[in-house]
Amino acid sequence: MRKHLPIFLLISLAARSLGAQPTTDYIYVTNEDSGDLSIITAPGFAVLTTIPVGQRPRGLKISPDGKTVFVALSGSPKCPPTLPDSVCDQLKADKAKDGIAVVSVAERRVLRILPGGSDPEQFDISPDGTGAPERRLYIANEDVHTMTVLNVETGTIVKTIPVGREPEGVTVSPDGRLVYITSETDHSVSVIDAATLTVKATIKVGIRPRSIAFSPNGKRAYVSGEYDRSISEINVATNTVLGRIILPDGALPMGVAVSKTGKTLFVANGRGKTISEINLTTRRVVRSLEVGKRPWGLALSQDGRLLYTANGPSNDVSVVDLATWRVKQRVRVGKTPWGVVVGPAESAGSVGSSVAPALLTGADQTGQYLPALRGKRVGMVVNQTSTIRQTHLVDSLNALGIPIKTIFAPEHGFRGQASAGEKISNSRDPKTGIGIVSLYGSNRKPTPAQLDSLDVVVFDIQDVGVRFYTYISTLHYVMEACAEAGKPLILLDRPNPNGHYVDGPVLELAFKSFVGMHPIPIVHGLTVGELAGMINREGWLAGKKTCAITVIPCQNYTHQTAYTLPVAPSPNLPNQQAILLYPSLCLFEGTVVSVGRGTDTQFQVIGSPNPANGPYQFTPEDKPGAANPPNESKLCYGLDLTKFDARKLGFSLAYLLDFYQKSPDKESFFLKGNFIDKLYGSDSLRAQVRAGATEKTIRQSWEPGLTRYKAMRQRYLLYK
Repeated sequence: MRKHLPIFLLISLAARSLGAQPTTDYIYVTNEDSGDLSIITAPGFAVLTTIPVGQRPRGLKISPDGKTVFVALSGSPKCPPTLPDSVCDQLKADKAKDGIAVVSVAERRVLRILPGGSDPEQFDISPDGTGAPERRLYIANEDVHTMTVLNVETGTIVKTIPVGREPEGVTVSPDGRLVYITSETDHSVSVIDAATLTVKATIKVGIRPRSIAFSPNGKRAYVSGEYDRSISEINVATNTVLGRIILPDGALPMGVAVSKTGKTLFVANGRGKTISEINLTTRRVVRSLEVGKRPWGLALSQDGRLLYTANGPSNDVSVVDLATWRVKQRVRVGKTPWGVVVGPAESAGSVGSSVAPALLTGADQTGQYLPALRGKRVGMVVNQTSTIRQTHLVDSLNALGIPIKTIFAPEHGFRGQASAGEKISNSRDPKTGIGIVSLYGSNRKPTPAQLDSLDVVVFDIQDVGVRFYTYISTLHYVMEACAEAGKPLILLDRPNPNGHYVDGPVLELAFKSFVGMHPIPIVHGLTVGELAGMINREGWLAGKKTCAITVIPCQNYTHQTAYTLPVAPSPNLPNQQAILLYPSLCLFEGTVVSVGRGTDTQFQVIGSPNPANGPYQFTPEDKPGAANPPNESKLCYGLDLTKFDARKLGFSLAYLLDFYQKSPDKESFFLKGNFIDKLYGSDSLRAQVRAGATEKTIRQSWEPGLTRYKAMRQRYLLYK
């Protein structure tokens, strides 16, 4: 029988080792069929993240400051040259999806979509210092035979220029004064004057020209001719072809790049599966190297020592060491990589920058899990915290064509609006029409029938690192159901906002409940990904089964990272202060004391109708997310902790002991049913409090179990 646990461990170890690698380059790759942009770090050559950008991303350029990547998007259907025009003309285009995506390197997200004309493909950006009066993009519009000139700052189209039929390759001269654009059908290059935005000349080149590269001094231009295996060398001053370099049989030249010295030209040979090196002094092919299926995009590293190729059907990027002329590594990216550019890692806050590297959740790194979802029937265990930046994960995956069949919702529901303990009913998401199955109420564990129609389940919920927060109980039951049904589970990890410490009593299994299912302390110091490993390895699932789980770990995160949640994890944890106070204040839920449910300062104030508690006053009221709150409509006296340094407090019993001592009716202080025992994980606290024990004495009683847990915890850490 195949064992799945090593997958978990390998991914974890890989994340650690990659995080230690220094970076100098970011390599950006457009993936045409998966609709996203992969970012690869160098020299570690790992996919840092993959960002959904839109339909059919192809051409891309990076701004001179390295802070922005522009990506051409097209709503036109793919139409390979093997299909006749009569067939291609009948394929439906969605022009609303055409545009230029503006991607922030630091934020790892699309900031906006600019107009790019019809069916934008390749384009180039005006350089600094000379040429255009403002930052411009020069864009090839393949299906309407024009070039669109776009003002980047204003997002407006400056001019649309008619050029040859089926324009594709676009390159601006080093001085910014000329723009070359190829015409695949006319087998020519149009020369555009950047100052007047007029066609200055038309130059006949090889058959089906694809792309252009200028020499560093701008005196020569090199144009690939795919169908006659040619590289046309152009004298830029005279607009004449000096000669043609013919590549070996089988080569179909597409992408081109000139070395930093200007002495060498590198060519991606498309369906020939190779790249070639041309000596520009002798105008001869020096050597060729197989790199992958249909290499198209081509880019040199910043130091000129490496060459990167985007290999479409191979779904990877080859890293070529130019000194040894060997493929150093092949990096798996999205589906059908098309274009590739290189920028400085420092612009995104990497090594050598004063800006910290961006923290990436598991969900942010779509390139790590999208391949496992494509073509599969997917179930999603998600809520309102399941986002990629500002977009819900369900919406992102829907846009990328992932067939989501079922949404499983935990406590508080899919959109996170239900009160604590409120029964959640099965329903349907009005935005996507996907059926929602509640995992809170009578059905806390997916049934075999609910999993039968699925191939894989994705779990992505933000936890707060506290044992009685029920999302980790939902995780347990989902793992158990997947183990029993033989379904793989992909867990997208997220930081733990209380992950910087471990404290509290370890739960005694006699007090196991939905608010405490595992023998772990109240503040367990684990992410959900780390806890999943512990659940699996410690045999805590029913029948000691093992879930086939793959964890996508966070990047640039440690347990000492101060992480503020971007989305409230539940209605009564509205902000970071409440989340940090939650471990200490939630024990009051087993008493007559209110923790602010029914106010706007939930888990930041404590009080009851006893005036001896303190000077602060509040009155809980029934409201959305806090139905029938404790002490409803009663004036409560107590403490306001909204300005308190909650991170320094950690987990404390001081407030509980103080309020008990001030209580006029100590026999009724703990609620009937002894819910406090489930929260605490033992019945010892009630007895100790009533006996007048100090916090120090109570802490000493749980210390042996806590010490053993801390030693066990070390075996499951994915982060320092």
